[in-house]
Amino acid sequence: MLHGGHVGLAKRLFTAEIDTVQNRVLFTYHSPDGEEGFPAAVDFTYAISLQGSALTYEMTGTPDRPTPINLAQHSYYNLMGQGDIRGHHLTVDAAKYTPTDSENIPTGEVLPVTDTRYDFQAGGLISSVDSAKQGMDINLVLGDENPSVTLVAPNGLRLELTTQEPGLQLYTGHYVNEMTGQNGQKIGSYSGVCLEAQHFPNAVNQMGFDQPIATPDSPYFQKLVVDIHRKPI
Repeated sequence: MLHGGHVGLAKRLFTAEIDTVQNRVLFTYHSPDGEEGFPAAVDFTYAISLQGSALTYEMTGTPDRPTPINLAQHSYYNLMGQGDIRGHHLTVDAAKYTPTDSENIPTGEVLPVTDTRYDFQAGGLISSVDSAKQGMDINLVLGDENPSVTLVAPNGLRLELTTQEPGLQLYTGHYVNEMTGQNGQKIGSYSGVCLEAQHFPNAVNQMGFDQPIATPDSPYFQKLVVDIHRKPI
């Protein structure tokens, strides 16, 4: 099930509260039992705070009984503010990836990225790694401790992502439909890249993957830090 169903959390109306003491915005939502086919009622909280140049996202899901929860922050990044992201330099501490079938669903295998177009361990331009311009929408298996995920634009802006999630869905935005953005800006394929920290997709159907099952005693929690600043490669 992609994006939590036809009307997943991204399309639900959350209650928002500004917390001036902790310099954050707190979003809350109660998902009733059976919503989009998921068992259990779940109370979701989504806290976003800003310290210096770093945005911290803290996502929590507390169910009333065991249920799968696998959230992902789905921003599209373009550090140039316009144009094509294929000129960005990407480094990902991921020696393996999870292959997919014809419908882009992980098969349960975990394979090395060596000699594939998913190898960003040493870093490289997205355009160089994806020279055939096929686009990428793949789950990379992150390193065990403090994996490095860095995106750098030609203008020197640098994004550093900090996560403890086991996977990173890399999506180059090649399926984005053409639209008009702010100030008449044209948006379309490769206008942004997604770096989505999460558990492996299809994990609940693959016993070899870590299972993202939350319980009342062990709620779902993810902390993600996205720091954008100017620093040369």
